[in-house]
Amino acid sequence: HLFASYNNNNNNNKNASHWVHVICAKWQGLGFIPDSKQVIENVTELKENFLHVLPRVSCMLCLGNRGAFNQCPEPGCNKWLHVTCARAAGTCKVVHGENCHGPVEKDGWTLWCPEHSNIPEEEIPEGSLSIDQLIRAAKEFPPEPEIPPPKPRPPKFIKMTGKERRQWLGDPEYEEEFLENLLREKFYGVKCEVCYQLGDDSGMMTRCVGCDVVFCDACKYEGDGAVKGRDYLCAACQYVQEKEKENNNDFTLPQCHMCFQPGGWMRKSFANPVNKKSLKYTKELTNTYFSKDLWSHALCTLWQFPTISVDHATGMVDCSNVIMSNGRGHILGKPKCGLCGLNGGLKIKCDEPGCRAFGELRTPFHFHPTCARQAGIEIDTMPDVESGYYRFYGKCFVHSSCAFAFRAKLEDLLEIAKKRYGKRLQHIEKLSMSIADASRLLNASILVMASLGWAWRWAEWWVEFGDNWEPFLEPHEDESKMTKEQLRVVDSTKESRAEDARKSRLGALGAALRNRNYDDEEGDAYGTLDRALRAILHAKSLVGPLKDFEIDFFAEWLGRAYRSRSRLLGYTDDKILVSEKGYCVHKEDNSPKNELGKRPLPGKQELPEGEVFEKGIKDIDDFLKPETTENGKIITKELIDSTKPKRKMVKKPGRPPGKKHGKRKSNWENVSKEVAEYVVEDEIIPKDDEAVIPRKRSPGRGKKPG
Repeated sequence: HLFASYNNNNNNNKNASHWVHVICAKWQGLGFIPDSKQVIENVTELKENFLHVLPRVSCMLCLGNRGAFNQCPEPGCNKWLHVTCARAAGTCKVVHGENCHGPVEKDGWTLWCPEHSNIPEEEIPEGSLSIDQLIRAAKEFPPEPEIPPPKPRPPKFIKMTGKERRQWLGDPEYEEEFLENLLREKFYGVKCEVCYQLGDDSGMMTRCVGCDVVFCDACKYEGDGAVKGRDYLCAACQYVQEKEKENNNDFTLPQCHMCFQPGGWMRKSFANPVNKKSLKYTKELTNTYFSKDLWSHALCTLWQFPTISVDHATGMVDCSNVIMSNGRGHILGKPKCGLCGLNGGLKIKCDEPGCRAFGELRTPFHFHPTCARQAGIEIDTMPDVESGYYRFYGKCFVHSSCAFAFRAKLEDLLEIAKKRYGKRLQHIEKLSMSIADASRLLNASILVMASLGWAWRWAEWWVEFGDNWEPFLEPHEDESKMTKEQLRVVDSTKESRAEDARKSRLGALGAALRNRNYDDEEGDAYGTLDRALRAILHAKSLVGPLKDFEIDFFAEWLGRAYRSRSRLLGYTDDKILVSEKGYCVHKEDNSPKNELGKRPLPGKQELPEGEVFEKGIKDIDDFLKPETTENGKIITKELIDSTKPKRKMVKKPGRPPGKKHGKRKSNWENVSKEVAEYVVEDEIIPKDDEAVIPRKRSPGRGKKPG
């Protein structure tokens, strides 16, 4: 016996084993699955053939209709037999297709019925079974499990009507195959994972066949070795492939040292000590960034330009200027990422002047570029007039522009469909959908769902500050002459936003998406997820006053984006590591915000028709709670003002270099004018009668003045 794979949709035991005789497999032309000598290829199609195509066929010896049969080759003979019955009866001529010498040249894999075998009675082997014995043995077997009739072949996608599209895309097998084809073969609607430029199928994009990262021609270097076609492997995939060929199981998968996002487009990197004298012994380099094989995301690299440089010819990234002198950390790596809450790696700060991170006294909002990109907050480029190059910048949730508001992302997604099917999608049932449009809709939906997967974090900011959404106007519309209803403006307060977030269970949904809880036994990636998404789409202060056809459209495509399992969603294996303390846990019980925990799965509750919000559920959250520091101290205006400079020192003489750093009373009248040049402006003076004079790096070891 050998194990065989078998798709039986009516079998309640999905883990049941299926076995097949070796001789039966050989006589039906079955082979082994790739890389296995123990498992026979899938027998479903073979069994469907005998059940549906030849439903009246049965073995002429045992009269059973279970299993597979072989037909007598005699012209005009319609008798069928089990090969095992033919051998057991001894009355049939059976020619096996191979023997100890190799393949049989004549009549291989052929058997004849008793009538056309003409085997004399004296030549029937001793111990052969009679017809009655074979019939009794066949009756002991249970009947063949019923297999559903084969599905009709779907028409071409571009020829389907709206009703046919919903029917076929509602089939999990067809939808899975269709979505995989869009994600692996098409570039319509795909954005470069570095510069975020929108791509198409014009040939400006390159995709790695190993990890599916996509980047544009403008972001690649000569050393990246990027070529057009289907055989390109990024540097990280090449590295893994080489290690696997060497049977090296001890290697570490490439991971960017500047952030905590797994995967993505990475380049090989290195770091050398800037001051080699600071490392007295060679052993001090062990287990430091100076001795490791480093990798850097292209995204992280560009947003640290020009501190980090790339050799265009080799593609190697020089990170020497961002590694501390001891090689065990990053320079300026202390501020926490406002999204993942972790200290490590390299972060950028909000580009808005005067930005103060929520929960901090004076510190601006800092974040990893990869965290910001996945969460959907603004991280972009703009032309720098002075230098003539592009400037790479980022902004926090509060200061992100309108285009990065959650509602704006939904409107951009809807606009793709409106261009083809009308402003009210009135033609969506009649007109076909091109592969290009489907690809654009899917990729835009993935970006919306990726942002929604971080709602466990940004929901608090949205409740506290709202967003920067602006009305989406047609070319002929004048905002000054339109009413709020026409502009679809929704007035909201902190309290109303908190109510919408709680009713729709915004934070809990973000946690459930991040961990793909709808794939669990408790969840359902269709009905349950659909109800959860519709609750979000009825939160007017978040998504605006949507019409029913808009809600139906969003629920369909956002659910489809979840089921696509795109790595750009940032769920499960692709999610970014987050902190287990600080702002990433609830203040009340320190439970992780990024996990459901004791909270029920959003959408699990089946509701009466016409209702969208679940009843009787009170999720834990930090909405409308006083702003506090990480150690729990309530932040007030007085506390913030107390950390500001009290007065400035402008053009006043200071201590000559060489003296020890310390405090002294102000006595400017007795200080020589020769040392005035060493005083630094805009320094904090803690007390009116004391001055803390900061250190200033001296230009050299000259004589002490004065």
